Amino acid sequence: MIDQWHAVVLGMGAAERQVVVAAGQVDQILVTVYVLLLKTQLKPGSFAAFMDAMHLNAAASLRDEPGCLTFDVMRDRSDPDRVWL
Repeated sequence: MIDQWHAVVLGMGAAERQVVVAAGQVDQILVTVYVLLLKTQLKPGSFAAFMDAMHLNAAASLRDEPGCLTFDVMRDRSDPDRVWL
């Protein structure tokens, strides 16, 4: 179970994510979304340093990886050294 959610959502705002479609041109839009989920176990006491690195990594992912819309980091409730990306 996830206790803390450290959303590292940098980059595009809601207005930039909107798809503008001229009326009558398209009656349906199909969007395919891929989600990558990674579980990692940190060394005890390393969460703060890990998050510093994740802020840089998230910014680079959003900037350099086409189609990357969000980068979330979640801390596991049952183990504070387990992190989900």
